[in-house]
Parts: sequence; structure tokens; C-alpha cells
Amino acid sequence: MVGRDRAHCSARTGPLSDVTVDRRHFLHFTGLAFGGVMVLASCGRVGGRTAGPTEPVPPASATPDAPPRVSRNYSYATVEYPKSVKTTLYGINNKGETAGYFADGKGVHGFLRSVGGEFSDAVDHPEAGNATALLGLNDTGDVVGYYHGKSGQGGYPGSISLPSRGVFSFVYSLGAKKFEPIAPPEDGIGTVVAFGINDSGLVSGWYFAQDTSGRSEAIVKGFVWSKAARGYVDTFRYGDEAGEGTFATGINGAGLVVGQFVGKDKARHAFVRDSKRRLVISSVDHPNAREPEGGTCAMAISDSGVVAGIYQDRQGGRAYLRADQDTFVELRHPDAASDMSACGINASGKVVGDFYDSRGTTLGYLATPA
Repeated sequence: MVGRDRAHCSARTGPLSDVTVDRRHFLHFTGLAFGGVMVLASCGRVGGRTAGPTEPVPPASATPDAPPRVSRNYSYATVEYPKSVKTTLYGINNKGETAGYFADGKGVHGFLRSVGGEFSDAVDHPEAGNATALLGLNDTGDVVGYYHGKSGQGGYPGSISLPSRGVFSFVYSLGAKKFEPIAPPEDGIGTVVAFGINDSGLVSGWYFAQDTSGRSEAIVKGFVWSKAARGYVDTFRYGDEAGEGTFATGINGAGLVVGQFVGKDKARHAFVRDSKRRLVISSVDHPNAREPEGGTCAMAISDSGVVAGIYQDRQGGRAYLRADQDTFVELRHPDAASDMSACGINASGKVVGDFYDSRGTTLGYLATPA
């Protein structure tokens, strides 16, 4: 361990040219960005069948007979990795351990943070060029993330464009200190971004796939990958038109997956994909989200079904929690001067993410229900 965070009470995707994801326009996908996926998507076929934005689907909660609850009052601990210029917290497990990444003069590195606030040493993939990011972790000692290959395009998570090739994902075993690769699916052309992992070893994320229509170089599809089977359980895309994208982010213990897509209305929508591979859409978007500012992105979902994410209005990115279609709670760190994200949530309702302070510095935070 290298130190402790300081505590007190108290975002961005681009067009499919080379198929890039830019933090200035997107919602923290992969440490990517806040603001809305610029990759166009529309309602259409999902997982081999037709679905629509108002399709009746059961509530997202893993326990539908007991609606999820969310606190309206939180205390905030600011998290800054020692000697870093940027810190982001991305994942939190039910124990309260967290994962993220930080930037320094040498590049970007993953890190873990204990329940007591101690930081691990930097975690770098042995084949990484200048960036390794940790995005999600479970209670059984597995962490997921991605890295830029040594011959890949430069930059670091959170302020770069992700190319369609040259970005690789992994499951990192804390006990064995071993990286296990997540290879692209059969239709993948290179980049795979592993975002979340549950205790069953199911990994959620997204990847660039070949566009067989020939209208663009690539399309973006969501996936669920199994550590036990070492293979893909599901790949899916919401929409059939060129340039569309479906970005899967978090996954909970019941196998519910959340993320963002762009619909026929060209707006950015959050989604919850249930255990029967159906989509909940119409009640997931934040009511105050505005286009073209960026819409809504669901980033994580707790085991009880509480969704954490970010929405965009005319003032910037705002972190939110959603318990049901009528209950939205906004999070606001007292030091946040502009954009703020909610990237992870655990069973206790603790939330992690990042924000910009008055200096324009990106800092992580841990929000605890009061």
C-alpha cells in the first residue's frame, strides 16, 4: 500500500471515423467520457430478436417484490492517488473495496483502494504501452479492465479517443496476481472494453465488431463474457443502421446489464437488459436529461436494482441514482465545479465516481449514505 486518500464530508464518444470515443462527448464509458455517445444507434433487433423502446418488461430490480430504495443524503470522501494529476474511481464491490485508475507523468495506471482507504501500488499490464485502467471488481478477488497495447494509439483513459483496434481487456486475479485475456468475439475487429464483473464471474462490456453491411468500418456491440466458460454468453446491439452503438457497462449479481445506446430519435438513452435478455428503456432515462447535451448513461446497477449513472443537461454532466421510474436522486460533491459521474454502486448504496474541481482537476470520490 502506498498511502491513504484524503476525506471530508461534503465525463464523452466520437463518430465512427476510426471509431473513436472522446471524453468530451461521452459518459464515462471505460474511463472514457461524459456527454453522450456520438455513435448513432436506433431501436431494432436485439440479441437476434425485435425489441422496442416501450416494450413491457419487469422491473430492473433483482427482487421485484421488494422495490429498491435509495438514500437522498450522502457524505463524500475525496479520493486522490498520491502524486497523481488525475484520479478516477470506477468500481466498488459489496465489501467496499474500490478500483480505478490514475494519471501521472509516466502514463495511466490502475489501482485498488481498501475499505480503510489504503491505496495499492500501481497496477500495470505487462504488455501495456502507456495506459492500464481498472474498471470493475467483485467480492471474489477478480478485477476487470483494459490496456493500450505498446503499438496502439496513444493517450490515456478519460481524455482520449479509443481506437477500434489496439485496446485489450482482461480479468485480473488479485490472489494469483495474474492477468487473463478476454479475446474479441468472432465478429470483433480488435478493441474490447471489459467494464463490470459479478461474483459469478460474468463480465459486461462492449467491443468493436465488423459492420457486415459495408456502410462503415465498425459497429459497437455490448457483451456478457463468462470467466468460468472462458467465452461469450451473449453479444447484442440495439439497432441495425450503420454507425450505431450499444455500450454495455455494469452488471449485477442477478445478471442485469446496464449501459447506453442511441435511438432512432438520435437521442442517447440508458438501458437495463434483464436476465431474459430483454431491454428496459422508457423509464430508465433521467427526466432532466437534454439533447444534444448528451442524454443519459446507466453506468452500474446494484444487486437490489438501483442504477447509478450520469445525465447531461445544459450545465454539464450530473451524477444520479435511480431506484424506480419515479425515484431519481442527484449526487453532488461539495467540491464539484462542473461534471460529476456515478460509475459504481454496491449493495450498501455506496457510490464511486469522479468530478472536476475548481482547478479543473479530476478527482475520485466515495459517497456513503448518511
